[in-house]
Amino acid sequence: MELVSRVEGIDHWRTWFWDDCDTHGMFGITLKHMRRIQGCLEGIPPYDFGTMIYLEDAPYFRFSGQSVHVIHGPYIVVPSDLPPKSFVAHKTENGIILWCKRKAHEGPWSDGMKTREFHGIPYNIPQCASYYEFFPFRFRIERDISFTTRWMPHHKECRYCRSVEGH
Repeated sequence: MELVSRVEGIDHWRTWFWDDCDTHGMFGITLKHMRRIQGCLEGIPPYDFGTMIYLEDAPYFRFSGQSVHVIHGPYIVVPSDLPPKSFVAHKTENGIILWCKRKAHEGPWSDGMKTREFHGIPYNIPQCASYYEFFPFRFRIERDISFTTRWMPHHKECRYCRSVEGH
């Protein structure tokens, strides 16, 4: 879940856990991207209630045999109550936006294999949440009323492949 690109002023996060994020209504990051959420990077406002993001279903690009990025969204960042065993990492006047779960290994992201189907063909997708410390920094998301899934063709100067790591 660590790669992010900025397309038309909106963050597009690449994730191997899209279905879990959508089901649980939350997205997770590591310390590396916390400053992005807090608005500490030039030209990127802090995340707040109403911030729009998109999520790319990364396994599709790798396993489907198609040169296509599957982009879901927009999602809207929403304030959250502080979950148990967590502390606030970013708060605005609208409420808690980002929190850190002390026992991140408790889920919802984990290690293992997940079977996903693309075009009727099952693929075993590796889930390696421990590599990313189980994404301890989390924020709530909801589907926007304009939510859709887009199939964006990949090309040489692909804007979805340009990562702004650490930015």
